[in-house]
Amino acid sequence: MLTKRQELILKAIVEEFINTAEPIGSKTLVELYGLNYSSATIRNEMNFLENAGYLEKTHTSSGRVPSTNGYRYYVEHLLNANLDDKEKYQLQSVFNEDIPFEDIIQKSCDILSNMTNLTSLVLGPDSNKQCLSHIRLFPLDEKSAVAVIITDTGHTENKTFHFDEDVSLEDIILCFRETIQKSYTKRTKFKKQTGGHGQYGEVEIEFKPTHDYSQSYVFKEKVFGGAVPKAYFPAVEKGLVESVQHGILAGYPVLGIEATLLDGSYHSVDSSEQAFKTATSMCFKEAMAKCSPC
Repeated sequence: MLTKRQELILKAIVEEFINTAEPIGSKTLVELYGLNYSSATIRNEMNFLENAGYLEKTHTSSGRVPSTNGYRYYVEHLLNANLDDKEKYQLQSVFNEDIPFEDIIQKSCDILSNMTNLTSLVLGPDSNKQCLSHIRLFPLDEKSAVAVIITDTGHTENKTFHFDEDVSLEDIILCFRETIQKSYTKRTKFKKQTGGHGQYGEVEIEFKPTHDYSQSYVFKEKVFGGAVPKAYFPAVEKGLVESVQHGILAGYPVLGIEATLLDGSYHSVDSSEQAFKTATSMCFKEAMAKCSPC
């Protein structure tokens, strides 16, 4: 916590900057706010507040302006929030109404603007830094459904779709598939040591789009020199079969990919079908992220 003097100086700087949008120096604080301290003392306290992260300089020789932490400290400890009964009622009524969350935000923004006589804005999370995590569909009736979209940050959006003809849930789900747009070759090793025999399997697989969405995948092999014994080819394909059931974007089945086993390695004792199946699943997930999934 700051001292009383530091809080008084910080409060004066924040309120003056709100009024003028100009950097504040020690002379301004003495003249306008009548602080009963010398300019030297105020400068020392301003240096402390700057070093503590509550104030900033716009350039080397300028006065100070509040930082994000300075505003936060002001709001949490120094702001005199005296609301009249009408304002309190407006705020309470917003949260007592059974209305969508977006409408609550809009009404709160309007009230804040009216209270401060300033423009108020609400900013959502930066969508450029979010990734799609899940899409879920919920039928409302035979001609409409709601899609709920969830990102990796927990942000949720929903959209209602209306159809011209009757559709079933199965028809709706069939519309959602994943595929890839680029080719990528990935080499992945699965190695696990247990009490007895370990688990070992390594695969190098090229994934590329086929643009044929009538089938999920095409599996090929171009292994030379026995790097991966033929006995393990079915295990590699089985790992692929299981992997294409759930894409990496939203968990929907993957269509239109070609997977070619190019190379790999095995261990005469520790390799097994399970190890190669696991290595293939790992390879699939890692490669899909590089293949421009959509």
